[in-house]
Amino acid sequence: MGRRRQPALASLLTDKGELDEAERLYAVLVPQLVRRRGPDDLQTLEARVGLARVHLRLGRHGDAAQALREVLAKRRLRLGEHHADTLAVQAELDRLPGPVPPRPRRNGWRRRR
Repeated sequence: MGRRRQPALASLLTDKGELDEAERLYAVLVPQLVRRRGPDDLQTLEARVGLARVHLRLGRHGDAAQALREVLAKRRLRLGEHHADTLAVQAELDRLPGPVPPRPRRNGWRRRR
């Protein structure tokens, strides 16, 4: 299968409800994209959003929330606060059912200047 077709196939599998297969494909695809394009590349971030959607449909809301928060932070830095893609990820995060677990706290302390 061509590498360019993998994101489309993973998304299609998700839409068809073949979530285990979609998750397996994303588990291969995301690290490949990170290696080839970098962790902040827009295609890498889009694949991570796709994986978060799979986690959401599998009922793993904490995993979905964590991935969406990370993508949101990177999109805010790269695209800006009001870009349509940034707002779309924020909307997905806002729609998560139930209480979203808080962001993990940093261990230790940092001296403020």
